[in-house]
Amino acid sequence: MFHSKILWIVATLLLSTSGKRSFPTCRRYICFIEPMAIIPKEPYVFHPHHVDPNLCTHMSLSSMRLAGNKLDIALWHAEKRLTNMYEQMKQFKRKKPKIQMMLTVGDNYPNSLKFSKMASTVSGRREFISSLIPFLREQGFDGVDIDWFFPGYFGGAKSDKETYAALIKEIATEFVQESSSDDRKRLLLSASAPRADWLVIMGYNVTEFASYVDFINILTSGYNLQVNTPIKHWSPLDSSDGGNIKESVKYWVDRGMPKVKINIAIVAFSHRVYTKSSSDIKFGKSVIKGEAKTEGRGRGYLTHYQNWLRKLLERVQAKREQKHIAKMQNWTMQRDTSPKPKRKFQKTYSAIRKSASDGVKTRGNLLKVKINAMTHTNLKIMQKQTCSVLKQGGKVYWDSFASAPYHIIDNYFLSFENKEGIKDKVRFIREHKFGGVVFRGPQEDDYLGLECGKGPYPLLRTIKQQCTIKMY
Repeated sequence: MFHSKILWIVATLLLSTSGKRSFPTCRRYICFIEPMAIIPKEPYVFHPHHVDPNLCTHMSLSSMRLAGNKLDIALWHAEKRLTNMYEQMKQFKRKKPKIQMMLTVGDNYPNSLKFSKMASTVSGRREFISSLIPFLREQGFDGVDIDWFFPGYFGGAKSDKETYAALIKEIATEFVQESSSDDRKRLLLSASAPRADWLVIMGYNVTEFASYVDFINILTSGYNLQVNTPIKHWSPLDSSDGGNIKESVKYWVDRGMPKVKINIAIVAFSHRVYTKSSSDIKFGKSVIKGEAKTEGRGRGYLTHYQNWLRKLLERVQAKREQKHIAKMQNWTMQRDTSPKPKRKFQKTYSAIRKSASDGVKTRGNLLKVKINAMTHTNLKIMQKQTCSVLKQGGKVYWDSFASAPYHIIDNYFLSFENKEGIKDKVRFIREHKFGGVVFRGPQEDDYLGLECGKGPYPLLRTIKQQCTIKMY
């Protein structure tokens, strides 16, 4: 009787999947590791041995800087966080040769300007490539990820779009020539790119990139960081207003990037919004956002699972609010919102990102903003703290349209990532035959398994599982 029941179950499963074609598995699930990030005290310090190489097909080590037109070799030797992680990655490579080790070059605003200057001339590009290839070979890397994220911005030139495309083409050409002359496996070339269409228009020749990169990593998060926009998810798969993962990758595909070369980012950190009034916490409620800055991670970053760090942030946030209230009291600004706003205003208006509005009145092309107090603050928090926040009460909701959870308690709205959201995102990736996932970053997941009760790397393990299982 028992055996016949087992046979019946097996037969039912076979019949249910017969005639169906399973979706292809992910070609890549990349671990984007940032050892330069400031990390909290023990036991939460992210050591090299915390990396689990079994959860990645590629490991991308961030971030190498530029010194003039060349790689900053002095920084590489001086920065122990980089070299220690690199030595651990080499051990992983010896044990698991199929892992691809990538070096990320770039990463931040100052490097955007350095890239612009380097790429602006043929001699500058040649000097960069001549320092890049020997370093990759000597250190045992399998390729490079160019992370020039803002071509044309932050001091860059209008010609950055053309010179960036030229740089990518010349790197790819040199990689091919170097491998054929030395009879070696060709080095890989990838690029990290933004999800915002206006950044792509200004800085990326998609057709040229599609011809020369092996793959591209699109950072599909931060959809709710714009000023004076409704509260929404941090990384929605879909949404009614257009700001979502599906739209971002479609923009790249429509301009010629093959789906198989696109890796979609899943991030470990969450995003928390605080409003002075709990009535503001609803989708479609338009508010002007302020910012919170914590030590070590730049604008708005905070480790995610540790309760003590959450309390530290709240103290810092309270001091910042008091400072802004005192400084911004009864301050009035005027903005010309014509199609081509004056450059003088653009610098001044950036101050509004550090404040919030108690009243906005629009008259024609003149926007008057009276800032009386900080009413809205947004900040990013890593996955490690999310579980601590969820344990404090409130209610978790599921948005099936966005394929994303959110949590509400008092005046706080928290947009975060969980197993169900990752399942839907990976299913979208596999169903539409995209290349894979780039996970930013393992150090922000619950890598020790101390906070969420789901073992080490709950998010990263879900990504690998969903990328490799049979899926119809």
